[in-house]
Amino acid sequence: MSDASDFWAPYEFEIAGIESFQSFTQWLMDRWLEEPSRPRRFAWRGVCDARWPLYSSLYRRVREEPGAPGDEKRLALHEGALLRNFQRWGLDHGDRGRLSSMAQLAVMQHHGVPTRLIDISFSAHVALWFAVEERQGVQGALNDVDGRIFAIDIADRLVNERRWGYRFGDERDLPWLPRTSHESPLPDELSSQWSAAAFAWRPPPLDRRITAQHGGFLLGGVPEVTVHWGTVTTDQADGDVDRRPTEELRSYTSLALRVHKAFTKKGRPPAQPFYTARIKASAKEPLRRHLEEFYGYSHTTMYPDYEGFSDFTRQRPLPVD
Repeated sequence: MSDASDFWAPYEFEIAGIESFQSFTQWLMDRWLEEPSRPRRFAWRGVCDARWPLYSSLYRRVREEPGAPGDEKRLALHEGALLRNFQRWGLDHGDRGRLSSMAQLAVMQHHGVPTRLIDISFSAHVALWFAVEERQGVQGALNDVDGRIFAIDIADRLVNERRWGYRFGDERDLPWLPRTSHESPLPDELSSQWSAAAFAWRPPPLDRRITAQHGGFLLGGVPEVTVHWGTVTTDQADGDVDRRPTEELRSYTSLALRVHKAFTKKGRPPAQPFYTARIKASAKEPLRRHLEEFYGYSHTTMYPDYEGFSDFTRQRPLPVD
């Protein structure tokens, strides 16, 4: 996985313990409560390695294909094929009948199939737990590397609360995949925003893990140069605009998100605030202990299923008691 450290560094806030984490979340609360006419709501994502880009698993796979453009067209091509194969295998039926296409993606995501969905939590403390989780990586332990947490405003982007939101949760076709060459795959108010913003979806309680993690998904189109911003931009701390080529942005995130620096009020309020904080490796163990002692968060509570037990066991020495 590519190293996104240099991209995040100018914007990140450093978390060295529970006090600085609370300062970060309190600043977000205070900053946006000052604008009661435009309330914000944040979704959170925690990752145990601060060097990772903000990618969906499907986008990461697409970028690994030799010579393949990492664009929306390519992503949608693979996405449609995955759904058709899932249905050919007869896996598109649950206890209550046939699953919607979004529910099928959620099931695939749960079982490790690459999708455009990015796991999030609607709880900042749950996301923090994932950022400090004790776990192993492909190249060894991830306990001694810095973690990261993302905060993404989804106040106007939670599809469950939009009048067209049923299309995301109920239909048998994904709303962003066109059915004919003449039909727009999205409602009019979204067709110009799909690759210009990020959206969130709160799924039904398909399994115990989603409920335990206060879980949801972040999704959207791959950033395009034709979005209404001209190019996707990021606001610098001094209020200037840092314009980056679209392809450069795609190497750090699969969504059209504009990262901002916390603890500054300069410049025009962003349309969709997006912040990140780096969690020092030395703070991981104390933060894990705090979250377990005060909130009861542990592998047992976050992964309350057979797969969670299996993953937990494979990463540790065999028990002897």
